[in-house]
Amino acid sequence: MDDALAGLTVPPARRLFGRRGAVVLLVCLVALIAGIGGYLVLGGGDEAPAVRLPSTLRVYPSEGELLALSDRSRDKRPLSQGEVFGADLARRSFGGVTLTATAPRLDTDCASAVWGQRVVEALRNAKCTEAVRAGYAGDQHVGVVAVFNLNDSHQATRVAEAMKVRGGFVRPPVDKAPFDRLGTAYSRADASVEGHYLVIVWVARTDGGKPADLRNDDLINAKVALGTLDRFVYRRLVEIGGDQRATPNRTGTGTGAGTRPTTGTRPTTGPGTQPSTPTTQPAG
Repeated sequence: MDDALAGLTVPPARRLFGRRGAVVLLVCLVALIAGIGGYLVLGGGDEAPAVRLPSTLRVYPSEGELLALSDRSRDKRPLSQGEVFGADLARRSFGGVTLTATAPRLDTDCASAVWGQRVVEALRNAKCTEAVRAGYAGDQHVGVVAVFNLNDSHQATRVAEAMKVRGGFVRPPVDKAPFDRLGTAYSRADASVEGHYLVIVWVARTDGGKPADLRNDDLINAKVALGTLDRFVYRRLVEIGGDQRATPNRTGTGTGAGTRPTTGTRPTTGPGTQPSTPTTQPAG
């Protein structure tokens, strides 16, 4: 029997299945490989969402007085949900846009707050300890704010850059209307490195429309309204004795055009001070 088998050769797939069968087999193999690749890119598992990204994303570096918060070793107190999304921050308004908070949550498993293997790995390398998110919705606008507590500003920048190259992004804290529309039509996002924190603001119109007139851009107003939620950063800056004299003035880089409205809401006399009114600049 062994001698008989020794003279046999394995026929190519074309002879086993015919020319058409070999082509079908090849297509199946390619599809399988592509499926495995997609699983890895999205982070894998049954929870992997559809790819939903902002149409434009601008990244803003940490600078000015925020450099005092560049390393978490100077700011060891964990974040809390109430600190970022307190009752006094449940309703945000600017320029005729009003948004109300829903579904605030804190996760110590930061990977659960994002999709995309590249972003997940960047968060892991940055030793992310908390991800705090909330959805904000109004009559005509919807948005998400996410804050990540990371090891230092360098690693926070690496996470932002992973998002900028479309290696993943933030998951809305709840995947139901109107938040399920984010990323399915036109939307904008900012990724601001503020000390060792990364603050994401993502906004869109509920109808998915794109502003036609940059002189009357309601998405800028929505971003400014939610951008004031970073004031916890400046309160922490006061706690560690950071310099409060400078005003944030960041120039962003990314897939959008223009410069970002100032979002820093720096308390001038300590915790509890009301934020100054942000200024509006061209779209970003």
